Amino acid sequence: MGTHIKALQIALVTATVCACTPTESPYKGSNQLRVIPEGNSLSVVNAKTESEARPWALEYCSKQGRSPRFKGMGMRYRSSTAEYDCVAGAQE
Repeated sequence: MGTHIKALQIALVTATVCACTPTESPYKGSNQLRVIPEGNSLSVVNAKTESEARPWALEYCSKQGRSPRFKGMGMRYRSSTAEYDCVAGAQE
């Protein structure tokens, strides 16, 4: 009897953990800004404007010793997205 209860407890814990584990991006559906790095470029997802995304681009590009150059706004994951290239030289 005791082994059946133990097995049931293990099964319940396993099912609970599996149910809480994300299968895709944990940020899907989130309204927070997030940076998606792509080498010498990046996307700032959920940014409504270039000025809202710029601090994130500055931080990312400065880690590479570069400056962000705004390419434009687009859509990614059904969210407005600011696209940047990290370029050598002075900030624009």
